[in-house]
Amino acid sequence: MKKSFLILLVIVFTGLAPGVYGASQIYISDLAPVNLVVGETISGAVRVNFSCINPINITATLKIGNASSINLGNCNCENDPFSAIAGIEKNVQCSFNFSEAVPNTPGEYQVIPGISFGAGSIQGTSAIINVFDEPPIPTGNGVENPLATSTVAGLVTTVTNAIYVIAYMLTALFIMVGGFMIITSSGNPEQIMKGRKIVLYTIIAFAVLVAARGIINFILILIDAPTRI
Repeated sequence: MKKSFLILLVIVFTGLAPGVYGASQIYISDLAPVNLVVGETISGAVRVNFSCINPINITATLKIGNASSINLGNCNCENDPFSAIAGIEKNVQCSFNFSEAVPNTPGEYQVIPGISFGAGSIQGTSAIINVFDEPPIPTGNGVENPLATSTVAGLVTTVTNAIYVIAYMLTALFIMVGGFMIITSSGNPEQIMKGRKIVLYTIIAFAVLVAARGIINFILILIDAPTRI
């Protein structure tokens, strides 16, 4: 009899204790887009499923990266009439839409939902977004991007490197043509002079290309640019 009475007291006082709750799910839905550019906004909804025994007022929160938490709104849970005696929980579902600006620095960020109540807080299941300083280049429907880059700066670098590869090949070709003309000139001064000019001008053009590439890379190093040509 005494044991049953003690158990009843525990149930009653547990039900009367403030802040008795059970948070089951805190997650983000309808998050879009996940790849953004600095200055754009991201939209979605924070959904909270939780239960309470005593009345409790929670605030849904959202945090992007290391920024401060944003309060999205309140969700109240009121106890059932006999919860203080029987310990019956009441389940509540709340949804909060949001539209927030992304960080001003490119990178990968966590979007973290949560709830706060009194002096406590709980984080939910986070999502990942990517922020770029320039729009990423579309890669098509499951087709791998042949340029192996996702930014305009990367595209320029890839194209420039391809041009230099072609220039190196043409340089070798023209030197071979000029040398062939000299070898097969049979002492013809005009053909020898023509072959020498081809070789000389080719070498000068190649030297200008190499010098230009070196100067551009030096400038990129000075401004701490992320790409080189």
